[in-house]
Amino acid sequence: MRRPSPPGRKAGRRRAARLLAVLLTTLASVVLALSPPDPGARAAARAAPNLITNPGLENLGADSFPTCFEKSGYGDNDHTFTVTGAAGAHSGSHAVELTLTRVASGDRKMMMLENDCAPAVVPDHQYDVSVWYRTTSPHTVLTLFRHDAAGGWTWWTDLKTLPVTSAYDRAEVRTPPVPAGTDRITWGVTLYATGTLATDDYAMTDATDPGPRDPVCAAEDTGPACDGRWTVLSLPSPVRAIHSVLLNNGKVLLIAGSGNDRDAFAAGTFRTTVFDPATNGFTDVPTPDDFFCAGHVQLPDGRVLVMGGNKDYAALDGSISYKGLKTSYVFDPATNRYTRTNDMIAGHWYPSATAMGNGDVTSFG
Repeated sequence: MRRPSPPGRKAGRRRAARLLAVLLTTLASVVLALSPPDPGARAAARAAPNLITNPGLENLGADSFPTCFEKSGYGDNDHTFTVTGAAGAHSGSHAVELTLTRVASGDRKMMMLENDCAPAVVPDHQYDVSVWYRTTSPHTVLTLFRHDAAGGWTWWTDLKTLPVTSAYDRAEVRTPPVPAGTDRITWGVTLYATGTLATDDYAMTDATDPGPRDPVCAAEDTGPACDGRWTVLSLPSPVRAIHSVLLNNGKVLLIAGSGNDRDAFAAGTFRTTVFDPATNGFTDVPTPDDFFCAGHVQLPDGRVLVMGGNKDYAALDGSISYKGLKTSYVFDPATNRYTRTNDMIAGHWYPSATAMGNGDVTSFG
């Protein structure tokens, strides 16, 4: 006959079992898995920087039209160009809608200006161009013009017919090799029949020569890029950053959230800015949640995953602790925008974030 265990030993075992169950439940609740980007997206993200100026159409000129872009086209037709608000954009605050109500001849399109805004190109190189669009017309094409050193600006080619789509879709195509004598190109999406076309988030990268990955320093190099050097900026940062990330475009993401400011938290004032070392300028980024004390990790394609954050501040009397968010967002350096992604199973304040070898991310909080 088995001798019964003493009451104290049974109670201890029950406490240990409960603690183990809590630990396993906690560990199971903090894993966030993200599918790795497809290899093509990784290769494109690691390629040369976006050659388009004002690619997200966020900066508007004195005429309230996106800077570095123009209304283009020809012929006898009735048309309107409209700069939309955020509701009509693929990302950010602006997109451009083009509507044709009558077409006797010609077409209309939005193009990069035929000046320094037009991307510089190298003869014999090929370029990957992409744009997010939606259109009601099957008569929509992606059109390229080129600048010839001797002959000036001329039509080059229509690269691709874009299918009708009511929701934003991404069109991407590689150009033919750039002809000899061409130093710049400009391009856009052409509408040559009645309908409505909207475009946003333009991109262009050099597919032939992505450029150097990292600076290579020789033993005799003594510049700041090789030896390092501290300097004090001539202007203060607009945010009290709790996270900073060097982005793949050379800029720096500075995340504050509420910035350890209870009044800002109560007001729902959350801050992010992007610092550009080339200009010493800051660009404010709309911040959807309080990323104060979130976790972050850079993904293989250059985007930044930000997970968790501050759901509530701790009580001053110590009766309760900080509460964490379970939401997660991805920041895209190409558009300076956050996009909501899958949540963690539970909320976490200041979680870790570790990129795994297969591209997934594991988080513990």
